[in-house]
Amino acid sequence: MAKLEAYRPTDESKRYFYNDTRSWKRLVDFVIDTCTNLLRKGEIDAWYSGYGHIVDAETTTAIANRVQQLINEGTVKRREIELTIAFPPIRCSFCDGTGFKGKGKCTTCHGKGEIEQSFFSEDNVRAFAKFAKESGGFDIW
Repeated sequence: MAKLEAYRPTDESKRYFYNDTRSWKRLVDFVIDTCTNLLRKGEIDAWYSGYGHIVDAETTTAIANRVQQLINEGTVKRREIELTIAFPPIRCSFCDGTGFKGKGKCTTCHGKGEIEQSFFSEDNVRAFAKFAKESGGFDIW
């Protein structure tokens, strides 16, 4: 799991941003692909590994602005569609694709009967951009 902790959040309730490992890797892939020129030399590996890597306020604001621009242009939605095609959902083996396990919704697929494999969504990218813009810089753990 990746956890980002804001240095100076605009609102204390927005101090953290979380992603599961697979979603974080896809998000970092996107940031690296589209914002490499905004990162310091040698910083790319640290985005993947974390370990308390610090991203300063100037960089986080620049990344947030670039990512928001890419959202507005439709680039993020296109990436989501490309990855969904490349990694289509699979049938949930825990509920045999029914969406139900026992007397309730399957907790693995959340009642959908299938499990996403793309691990990239515009909603997640939008949430990251908002966090980055309001963070005042952050640590990646």
